Amino acid sequence: MNQESLFEDLPEVDSGKYEASMLSNQKFCDQVEQSLVALGFREVQGVQSQNEFLKSVPYTDMYGGIRKAAFLVQHQTLGAVRIEAHKQEQSGSVDQKFPFFLESLRLAPEHNLVILLGGKGYKQKAFDWIKTAASNIQDKQIKVFSDLDEFISFFVSK
Repeated sequence: MNQESLFEDLPEVDSGKYEASMLSNQKFCDQVEQSLVALGFREVQGVQSQNEFLKSVPYTDMYGGIRKAAFLVQHQTLGAVRIEAHKQEQSGSVDQKFPFFLESLRLAPEHNLVILLGGKGYKQKAFDWIKTAASNIQDKQIKVFSDLDEFISFFVSK
C-alpha cells in the first residue's frame, strides 16, 4: 500500500471556516477597543499611564510558549488589567481550550485578569466551569464575562 492511498479519502479542510472565525474574533476585539476608547482610554505603543492600553501584549503560556493577550489596560482603580478576548459564534472546540486560557492567564504577571467571551459557540457547562474555576483562584483576581456589555458594566463600576 502506498502512502497516497492512506490520505485519498480524507475530507479537505475548510479553510473558509477558520478564516471566518479569525475575522469574527478580530471584529470582537475591535468592538472591545472601541468600547475602551468610548470609556476614555487611549491606545499607546510603549509605557502606559492611567487610562491607556496596549494591544497584543505578550506573556508566557502554561507550556512556556508566547501568547498575546488582546489588551493590557491601565485602569484608574484596578491598575494593570490583562484582557483575553475571544469570540466563538459556532460550536466547536473552544470549550476544550478554557482550561488552557485560564491556566495560561493565571501565569501572567498582572494581578487583575479578564477572560471576555463573545458569541454563543461554547457550552453553558463549560462557561460555568471556567467562571467557577476562576473564582476559586486565590492568588489572582480573575473575572470571566460572557459578553461585552457585562464587561463594560464591571469596568465602569470600579
